Amino acid sequence: MSWFCKRVFIVSALLAAVACGGSSNDTPTAPTGDATKETFTGGFDPNGSGSPHQFTIQKSNGLLNLILTSVTVVSTGAPAGVPLTLALGSQSTSGCVAISGAVATVPAGSTSITSGLSGTAGAGSYCLIVYDPVASGAVSALPGPIKYTVEVTHF
Repeated sequence: MSWFCKRVFIVSALLAAVACGGSSNDTPTAPTGDATKETFTGGFDPNGSGSPHQFTIQKSNGLLNLILTSVTVVSTGAPAGVPLTLALGSQSTSGCVAISGAVATVPAGSTSITSGLSGTAGAGSYCLIVYDPVASGAVSALPGPIKYTVEVTHF
């Protein structure tokens, strides 16, 4: 084989390796196995918020989904029929700090897939806060103290 042909062969092989990305795989791989489902309950008065609920995600790049499954009036047990705000946060020394873009107001029974609180998350400690979506000082739509249930599914 001529020297020129060897050069063409080597350059072609290098270009093919670069074009195919070599042997590295940059596509993240989702965790396998069963997802963990945690249920959190709490309550609060109009214009208030529930206590932060903490959970830990064990595997990176796993599904994270939050669903507000129920909102009921404490005095009657009837459905409240009003949306609440869910905020996904990260644990810090100052408590639960909402993650930018991970806040949505959703009605009970609505999955967070439509509200923007579903996606993938890295391993770590997280928290969830549920609160009255009304602006501070405004009249709340809540009919009185409420109880809520939120399901969090993650790997």
